[in-house]
Amino acid sequence: MTSSLLLWKDLPSDGKLLEQADPAQTHPNALRENVERLAMGGLARSSFAQIVSGLQAPQTIQHDVDLLGRIVALASPGASIQIVQAVKSGYDPIESPLITTDRLISNIKLAGFVNVAEPQAIQTDHKAEIAQALQLIGDFQVVSVKCEAPAFEVGSSRLLSFAKNVAPMPVSPAVNAVWSLGNLDDDDVDLIDSDQLLDESDWAKPSAESLRVCGTTGKRKACKDCSCGLKEEIEEGKTPTKKTVTSSCGSCYLGDAFRCASCPYLGMPAFKPGEKIALSKRQLNADA
Repeated sequence: MTSSLLLWKDLPSDGKLLEQADPAQTHPNALRENVERLAMGGLARSSFAQIVSGLQAPQTIQHDVDLLGRIVALASPGASIQIVQAVKSGYDPIESPLITTDRLISNIKLAGFVNVAEPQAIQTDHKAEIAQALQLIGDFQVVSVKCEAPAFEVGSSRLLSFAKNVAPMPVSPAVNAVWSLGNLDDDDVDLIDSDQLLDESDWAKPSAESLRVCGTTGKRKACKDCSCGLKEEIEEGKTPTKKTVTSSCGSCYLGDAFRCASCPYLGMPAFKPGEKIALSKRQLNADA
């Protein structure tokens, strides 16, 4: 069973991988994986008791929170972790892609690692290769941080101690009752008769006078630009009468060609004088 994982990114100029100089390298079943292929490597979760990332020279891996999250997911509970990375060395007036040691420690803790030890500076003979790969100008150093994976598998859950003695609340059958259209075929379902929802007043046809009222007060009230004669009727105290439309030119019945621009019959078909206007079935049908 593979229990150690060694992550690297760039090979040194001599093209050789790290020699057996670190205890992590002495495991007979150690697996080497390029960090850029970590997401597509198909490695099993919680399957490595030891993970070393960035120790391979040149140390060019930059451990952000996303990468550290992938590492903690591959580590088994309580696994030993070593993170090696180039960081800023003191004040750097030039904008650098490197982060500080404090920021690296913060990222490690945010990813979920525990027992994070103080970072230790390590010596490397590949600073020129690191600077070239990361396009660095200012000074930097390489540090090693040892920590551990949490004592539980990432994504696992556990019942809280105070919740063990809590009895589950009884669920009413009505809570689980789900209404559906299929219930309409059930003889045991009582349906409300829609006719019972209406009384005699709902069936009564309203009169024209009752419709000429204010929508907020329920009293007769003329509009601001009243043109139906209600305003004058209210002012004179008369009973509302139905207004009839009379023609001022006497040619309204001949059709639109003979009607004024303000003719009340505009748009209606021609008719005989005194005849009731009726629309044909063709005019009552919507256009296809």
